[in-house]
Amino acid sequence: MPRDLFRLGPENQGPYLVGARCKRCQHISFPARQVCPACGLQEIEEVPIGRRGKIRSSAVVQNAPTGFSVPYVLALVDLEEGPTVFCPVTDCPPREDATRPGTEVELIVSPARPEGRPVFQYRPIKRLCGNANETQRR
Repeated sequence: MPRDLFRLGPENQGPYLVGARCKRCQHISFPARQVCPACGLQEIEEVPIGRRGKIRSSAVVQNAPTGFSVPYVLALVDLEEGPTVFCPVTDCPPREDATRPGTEVELIVSPARPEGRPVFQYRPIKRLCGNANETQRR
């Protein structure tokens, strides 16, 4: 099983997280594992997951480690395939009303800080504009 958390994927499909699906019970886990956490089977296949999800909960971070600019948003994101991830949310104002529970998000891969390594993050598919109207992001 690969140790990568994400891959960039074909250009027309975009990045994805590297998940694992059990060949017996179909349980999907992230990060990918060699043993199914649901049934214990060691017959696992790699599957692309996490291109989209919904925010379960989020928080605006006001105090950050050295090298990170504040404020920024961290969230629990429920992926369409089942797993939940904890990660930054970008391309939105660092306000709680911009990342409410149920907000649909899409995966992006980019540095979380200047000159940093690429990491997986999510951004709202619909984002709040300055006048509180929502517009579809494409």
